[in-house]
Amino acid sequence: MLYVLSAEYDWFAYPAASKALADAVEGATYTLMEGMGHFPMSEDPEKVKKYIMPVLEDIAAKAWFF
Repeated sequence: MLYVLSAEYDWFAYPAASKALADAVEGATYTLMEGMGHFPMSEDPEKVKKYIMPVLEDIAAKAWFF
C-alpha cells in the first residue's frame, strides 16, 4: 500500500510529481491536500487530520494483525 498525499502549494514536492509517482505504482492512491503548503501539519493541523484519518482508517481495515 502506498498513499501519496500532496500539498497544493508545495513547490518542493509539487503535486504533479506526486501524482506521477502514485500513477507509476500499482495500487497507490493519490490525494491532493487543497490549500496546504510544504508544512501542512504546522499550517493547519485540523485540516491535515481530515486528509490523514481516512488513510489511517484504511490501513487499519486492511491490517492482518488486528
